Amino acid sequence: MPERLGEFDLIRRYFAADAPRHPHNKLGIGDDCALMSLPPGQHLAITADTMVENVHFFADAAPEDLGHKLLAVNLSDLAAMGAEPFAVTLALTLPKVEPTWLEAFSRGFLTLARRFNVDLIGGDTTSGPLTLTVQAMGTVPSGAALTRSAANVGDFVYLSGPVGDAGLGLKIKQGYRCAFLKSHYAVFIGPSLESNWGWRCGASLTPVSIFPTDWPPIWGIF
Repeated sequence: MPERLGEFDLIRRYFAADAPRHPHNKLGIGDDCALMSLPPGQHLAITADTMVENVHFFADAAPEDLGHKLLAVNLSDLAAMGAEPFAVTLALTLPKVEPTWLEAFSRGFLTLARRFNVDLIGGDTTSGPLTLTVQAMGTVPSGAALTRSAANVGDFVYLSGPVGDAGLGLKIKQGYRCAFLKSHYAVFIGPSLESNWGWRCGASLTPVSIFPTDWPPIWGIF
């Protein structure tokens, strides 16, 4: 007979193993609210992302990878603003309680959290179609946030890795074939690169020059 876990048992077993470690966090999981304290001269940066099964990931996605990705996309948003992460909340909507799935998901999530000294300080669980939501918090010195409207002529655009890999993976999953291309021009880039640069540069009315020959080697699809 499948094991039945209530909300508090689920949280305690898979997500509440660690007490808050970051000095900003004064009270974490286990109470009605979390408590935090920010040092003088710091602004609080907050971001949130939701991932829904069959919208943002396939039903057969590895749960450990999902846990890693869910946290990583939020940490990426904080990094883009120049903020240092320190806390996250997690909301899980689950169609059913599967201990093996939860163990792998929490392992992927908490391993990355420990790597960046981020505490899971609270959240919520409920039943329904698989939906995963994280709210992440970080600090940035007052006046030092890297906003989209602050781009200036002479600023550099940095890539932290190959462009278009996520979109390429989706196309492969959908049955497309891929090949390494020596030319950087006839390739699948995906809409996120264009839309993010367009949004950032448009917000500051600053033009941007892109030189594809300087990109890391990437793959094409056909």
